[in-house]
Amino acid sequence: MTVFQTQEKQARDQQLPLSILNVLPYGIEKKIQPYLFDFFPLLNAKGQCFGTFCYARPFPFFSFLECVDNKLPRLATVQQPNKVFTAKEWEIIFFY
Repeated sequence: MTVFQTQEKQARDQQLPLSILNVLPYGIEKKIQPYLFDFFPLLNAKGQCFGTFCYARPFPFFSFLECVDNKLPRLATVQQPNKVFTAKEWEIIFFY
């Protein structure tokens, strides 16, 4: 909760919208997941901040391989996973 309070305070103090990617355990299972949090300061007619609005949603994690062969992310491997790229291209992708 301290993480969220700090981020909420930052949006209030700066009086600017703030988007943060938090990777923390969520839900009953405490599964580590990326969530995108958008904090919006609420300002009155005098421009004074009287609170914030926060909207959180799961972050759609995309890996390079999902774009190439429509598969879920894989664990790092020392062998070339398919023939889409040459061995040298896979080496570059792996170390990128």
